Amino acid sequence: MIRGYVLTAQWTRWFRGRAPATCYLLVAQRKRWRRSTETVASLNGDGFAARPHICGRAAVRCGHCPTHPKWERSRVVGAFPMIANRSGGGFTISGVRTEDREKALRILFARFPPDEQGCRLEATLRAVAAGTLRLEGLRWAVQDGLPVGAALAMEQPDGIALVWPPTMTCAAEDAQAVEDALLADLAQWLDATPARMAQILLDPDEISDASVYERHGFRHRTELFFVARSLHEPLPDWHLGELSAEAFDASRNADRFAAAIEASYRGSLDCHWLEGVRSGREALASHQLSGRWEPALWHLYVVDGRDVGLLLLNDHPDQDAMELVYFGVDPRARGRGYGRALVGHALTQAVARGRSLLFAAVDAANTYANAIYAEAKFVELARRQALFRFPGGLARE
Repeated sequence: MIRGYVLTAQWTRWFRGRAPATCYLLVAQRKRWRRSTETVASLNGDGFAARPHICGRAAVRCGHCPTHPKWERSRVVGAFPMIANRSGGGFTISGVRTEDREKALRILFARFPPDEQGCRLEATLRAVAAGTLRLEGLRWAVQDGLPVGAALAMEQPDGIALVWPPTMTCAAEDAQAVEDALLADLAQWLDATPARMAQILLDPDEISDASVYERHGFRHRTELFFVARSLHEPLPDWHLGELSAEAFDASRNADRFAAAIEASYRGSLDCHWLEGVRSGREALASHQLSGRWEPALWHLYVVDGRDVGLLLLNDHPDQDAMELVYFGVDPRARGRGYGRALVGHALTQAVARGRSLLFAAVDAANTYANAIYAEAKFVELARRQALFRFPGGLARE
């Protein structure tokens, strides 16, 4: 369960390759995404030589740049004034033109293993073509005609922006200066949008020093667990009991769903400073964006005529999986085992749909939800540090 601030699973939907659900369980064994340092050899007229890296260099062992046979060096005209870096050279920061988007995205995805990069790129370009993802916030740094870094900010309909952290290539003379400049540019871009909050997700292995992010207003931090549960194993014996389930109907109970999700935020173990960032209706609209939304998979739970909780599931048929987008219980109804009943209902619905996996994201601070997931035999796939930024980089108490 993730509180109503951001759909982190939506983030993974856009940038994760469309692998079968069984691949998620394999990820649990490695727990971390690793950069690849492999070079690929190709035969040319003079014999074997390393293919050009994304930075344009060849015959070098590079941990930041993926190799790609179709990559070609190109002169890129920057739209912004030259920014001096610490090495005395210069680079420009600009938006990425449509024809250069693939190159910029390859830089962003360089942090993933080579066999994942292509899948992520294809999934992202499909989402752009389908109109479900916009890349106006795609920025890059260019030095001596070569791209040396890229970053991305995406504004969602609910006023929450998702930020992809800067990735630099080995061609950057001063990678720290490029990273700092890209973050400054993203902060300026975010402040010019109506976004009420921005989130950035970082691998814990890459966040030993968060000062560069804090300088640009990313002041609040929390840890997120990405978990999943195989549906081929026996399910826990959790039933709805006295709870009656009512499916979502926009014309009949949308207001009750919105009120229920707002009520579930009160007294939550999640970050208190996110209270009131968006309304219940805005949260519901955002939750519809992840996977394939079906009203029949969203349920409100009622006891004695009173709404006491809600469960939001979205389908991912291309991954043979379902996503537990959100579940929450009214504070007046907590302590009665309703949370277990809701997760049990999520599992049975996913099995009835014939899926192989149920996955979710959960705040590490939410010990209650984490205990339920552990009892239901979910496994951890990965964990991320989430940093949050409010307009102007102001702190929120």
